[in-house]
Amino acid sequence: MNIDPKVGGHYRLIISGNDFSSRNEGKFLIVEAPHHVRYTWEWSGDGEITEIDVVFATTTQGTEIQISHSGFTSQTSVDNHDSGWDSYIEGFIAHLNQL
Repeated sequence: MNIDPKVGGHYRLIISGNDFSSRNEGKFLIVEAPHHVRYTWEWSGDGEITEIDVVFATTTQGTEIQISHSGFTSQTSVDNHDSGWDSYIEGFIAHLNQL
């Protein structure tokens, strides 16, 4: 992973597993630590550049994380990313339950 978390900074995320590999990259649009980050996202060089916005809010139970992903060019892309986010969140919850 390569990351420069400042406005205009670039990141590159490489994901690889037994049957899967991808390279995702983009640039930071907003960095307001520790509450807000917004960045562009391009999935494996497919040419579609979307934006992910993440807001962290303190609650009485811990931290609430709000994620929105926008800028898709087709319903197929929305469906693919929706499935990907579901998989990511399920894996994240499983990881947290092991702690």
